[in-house]
Order: sequence, then structure tokens, then C-alpha cells
Amino acid sequence: MSSIEAVKVTYDPATKVFHTEIEGAVKTTLLQVVGRKEMTVSAVSEARKGAPRSLEIALVLDTTRSMSGAKLSAMKDSANALVDAVMPTDDSPTKVGVVPFAQYINIGMSRRHEPWADIPADYQSNYNRTTYPDRTLIECHDVETTCTSDGITTPCTRSQCTYDYGEPLVTPAVANHTWRGCVGSRDYPRNLASGEFSLYQSPGILDVSCAKELLPLTDDKDAVKDKISELTASGDTFIQPGVVWGYRVLSPEIPFDEGVSYEEMHANFGTKAMVVMTDGINYRSVTYPGHGGYNRPLADDLLAEQCDKVKEDDIRIYTVAFEVTDNAIKEDLRDCATSPGDFYDAADASELMDAFGAIALNLQELVLTK
Repeated sequence: MSSIEAVKVTYDPATKVFHTEIEGAVKTTLLQVVGRKEMTVSAVSEARKGAPRSLEIALVLDTTRSMSGAKLSAMKDSANALVDAVMPTDDSPTKVGVVPFAQYINIGMSRRHEPWADIPADYQSNYNRTTYPDRTLIECHDVETTCTSDGITTPCTRSQCTYDYGEPLVTPAVANHTWRGCVGSRDYPRNLASGEFSLYQSPGILDVSCAKELLPLTDDKDAVKDKISELTASGDTFIQPGVVWGYRVLSPEIPFDEGVSYEEMHANFGTKAMVVMTDGINYRSVTYPGHGGYNRPLADDLLAEQCDKVKEDDIRIYTVAFEVTDNAIKEDLRDCATSPGDFYDAADASELMDAFGAIALNLQELVLTK
């Protein structure tokens, strides 16, 4: 029998070498005749971060209203740390895309006339506007109630006011209906697919707001970090569209073809991966083509089906729950991940940084050198 008495692991960031020393004792056989029943043994090994594999990573990041303030800053710091780790040099064989999500995805105004997008023309409509120019305030008082924002209900105080409105004034007015880069969902099941855009285009939605424009895969580290830095928080949570557009970013076919084929990636022992981070539940759901519903079971079911479809193409999914208190969505995210070990439950900013760091390390190889 043998026993390990001490293990010491050190890491030199300058050389990127892990140094491991192990000491222990083993039972002897022949040496027992001279009174040595045990002998001390030791082993030393070194491993370094090897030349990075070919990597394509889609960062699918929740930028909804509930991510405002310190949470958004923590997410940016963690995402940037991951980018620094997987793109250490300008010639790293790594591409990263960024897919911010809220209620809708933003494909960018410049893609309005792409053949795979069906974007309605902007237009104007006439209507009668009613105002009360002689309105006067009578009284206001505060009311304790609850407020719901992006599926999160908290106590709040609202002002309840009484007015003398006077006579209404009706005047003709013009409403502008515009496209801001937002796209909805194709009919089921094509809303889950990465391709088929030559026949079934992605529908543009007028008069809605969405997250910042997505960034397709690129090996330009500065472009990735610039995109992360410009993210802002607004809108409601609907996770499945973020995952499907992350899928489309990683796919080698239109609408985005910056990624290599699945066959080439496999032949090069590379990895296509998706990191999905959210801080809350599915508050919105699909209404085809819009996302105006509040059917959480439908949204949760679509997320589960979407994750399974992505994993069928051997894309590794990492999921991160950030300050999430709802156990059901945690289970959904755990099931979405490629394995239970690829799900991270980050209770605060420090744990979020640890989660992104663990994912970055997992995406890199260690090469035994000694």
C-alpha cells in the first residue's frame, strides 16, 4: 500500500506553467529484511497552457432591465476576463461573438436589406390625439404597493393623484412606425433552427426596442471588448432567442458564416462553445412573430428544446445563473448546459468572475512538459 502525504501546486503566470510536487510513502518488500518497512518517494511534474485549440465562442449575455447598475458592471468585468484568457495574443486561433439579449435580438440596422431578413418598411399613420390643456392638480398622496419589472416584484411607493381635467382637445396627429434593428421569431419549429433562411426569413419587428446589436464571430479582440463595454440594460427577459442567435453566430451558414464548418472544427480537435448568462426568469414569451406574451411555461419549454438542438451539433453550452433566486430557472439552466458541471450558480460578482474564469480555463488545454 502507498499513501500521499503532501501535494503542492504552484502556477507561474509569466511562463504559464503549473508545477506539481507530490510526496508520499510506499510499503517495501525486499528492503524489509534490513529493517526498512517504508520508503519515501516523490514526483515532480510540470504542465503549461498549450497552444490554444481552435475555438469559436458565442457569449450570450442578459442585458435586461434587472441587470442595471453593479450587476451589469460585474458581467462586463467577467466577460472581459474570459476574453483576455481565450484570446491572449493577436494571433490566437480563437473567434468570439457577442449576443446581447432582452425581449428581442438586435441584428443591426445595416442588415435591413439582407436576403435572410424580412424587414417591413417604416411608415406613418394618422390618428386623433386627445389632450387636456386645462388640467389642474387637485391632490396627490402616496400609496404603498408592489411593482414588477422584468418578472421581479418588489415593494414600492406610487403617487396617486386626482385632477380636474377640463374639456378635452382633439387634434390630428401622425405616428411614426420605425424599425430599430429588432427581430422576432420565425414560425415553430424554424424559430429553433440555425439555417433555412433562403426560404424562411427572420421577421423584423417595428416599434419595439431591443438589446445592443450583436457581434458575429471575430478574431479582433478589441472589437469584442468594445462590444462588451457598450452594453446597456433595458427590456424584459426572454432567453431562447438569445440562445438561437448564439447558435446562428456559431453556425457556418447564413445569416452568419464567420465560423468554420462543424466537420472542420472536429477535424482540428477544436471547440464551438456558447456561454449563456442570465439573472432571471423567462418573463416574456413568443407570440409569432413578436415576443409580446407572458407565458412562462411556453418560454421555458422552448429554451429546453433550443438547448437540446444546439447540443446536437456538438456545441458545448456553459450556463451561468447570476444572483438568481428562482430554483426552477436554475434547473432549466442546469439542464441546458452540456453537463451539470458546465452550470454555474453565481451568488454575487465575485462568484460570477470565478465562473467565467473556470469556463475560460476549461476551454484551454494543459500540455504535460515534465
